[in-house]
Amino acid sequence: MANVIDLKKELYNALQDSSEIVSYNAKLQDKYEKQEKKSIGREDDGIRIERSGIESANKDISLAKSKAENDIKSKKIKSLEFMIKILESKLSSAHKDVISIQSDSSKKESEILSRKSKIVEVEHELASKGSELEYLKSEAISNPILGRNGEKNMTKSGDISAISELSKISNTPISEESMIQSYIPTSKVDAENSTKLSDDINISETNNNVFQGISDVAPYLVQPENHTFSLIESNFQMSLLLAYIILILLVIAVIWFVVLRRELSIGKKSDRL
Repeated sequence: MANVIDLKKELYNALQDSSEIVSYNAKLQDKYEKQEKKSIGREDDGIRIERSGIESANKDISLAKSKAENDIKSKKIKSLEFMIKILESKLSSAHKDVISIQSDSSKKESEILSRKSKIVEVEHELASKGSELEYLKSEAISNPILGRNGEKNMTKSGDISAISELSKISNTPISEESMIQSYIPTSKVDAENSTKLSDDINISETNNNVFQGISDVAPYLVQPENHTFSLIESNFQMSLLLAYIILILLVIAVIWFVVLRRELSIGKKSDRL
């Protein structure tokens, strides 16, 4: 009986211990759950803080990008405004150049008209000189000139042909288009064209002076004596000059041949040695 009582006491104590253990386990589970909840809340708070930091960093990055883009756009706008100002200045200068070119072209047109009138005058003068040369040619053919021994010597065909050629040159009309085409003004070569025009007018004036001199000297052109003697003298001098040139060339060729043979012989001797 005593053993049964002891066993009952032990069972009772064991039951009490087990109940205490159960209650303690419940308390521990509550503590653990509370701690887990606290840790989870802390983690959630950390995650929220990290998210807020990331969001703020993203906002800062987007703001920096927008600022950089705005700076680039502002620089482009400034450069475009500067280029627009430059182009506007170039456009205004181009308009001024066009206005000046138009005024210069009007001036050149008036100059061309005056040059045309001068060309017409020069053509009339050339026609008159050509008629004078034709008259002199007809006189030279119809009137023979006596030579040194009293024999009648007709004018030579060379002199007559020279006079006829001069008369043909004087009678050929100068086309206004060929004289004026080189004088049409452009924006780049206006000065050059004006100088060419003045040179051509000076040439036409010198041609008039030449024709006047020819008309004064024409009666003397048909005298054959002086002409033939001068031709003979000039031909004799030319033949002497050609003979001297041929002799000099022969001497140079001989000297060159001798020097070349010596060099070849010296080269052969050196090769043998």
